[in-house]
Amino acid sequence: DKRNNGHINFSEFSDLFLPRDSEYSKMLKSRPASELPSYKSYKYPEDIFHPDTLLHIKRVLVFHLEIQGNAEIVRQDVAKFGLNLHDIFDHLDVDHAGYLTEFEFKNFLNEFGSFPTSRDLQSLLGRFDLNEDG
Repeated sequence: DKRNNGHINFSEFSDLFLPRDSEYSKMLKSRPASELPSYKSYKYPEDIFHPDTLLHIKRVLVFHLEIQGNAEIVRQDVAKFGLNLHDIFDHLDVDHAGYLTEFEFKNFLNEFGSFPTSRDLQSLLGRFDLNEDG
């Protein structure tokens, strides 16, 4: 709800599922439209979605809820230790440039046993760097 009006419009809903990576976005846009009748002619979600697709939609929504829950836990933990998000950012910003680089994200994730590819890192950065200014 980007406008904080208690409603999620189609654009906001789409953001849950559409990739920020331009290559993936191009792939999605180039897919042919389905020849199915209008969704309004279906009574139940199961009538239009394959059960696996419905399961994945539910998982994406639950995942977003989990992200918010984990973010709140981080905020509470940070507050317990008298820190703030800027302190954490400064810790991650190893070169103190005022922004986080792909290299800094990679090193941080590697410390905790996660080894994303360069493409995954670029996608992650794209989720956070919405105006692409670094």
